[in-house]
Amino acid sequence: MTAQLAVAALRTAVARRQPKGVVVVHSDRGSQFRARSFRAILTAAGL
Repeated sequence: MTAQLAVAALRTAVARRQPKGVVVVHSDRGSQFRARSFRAILTAAGL
């Protein structure tokens, strides 16, 4: 899986679910989940 695919999936999930409160994002700690673009979306969404 690439960072681009992980970012697209995260954007879709945030848009569809509009999470409120505490959310835990589980990953296998692969490089795609440590990518700046992925972390930026997590931060922007408050996750």
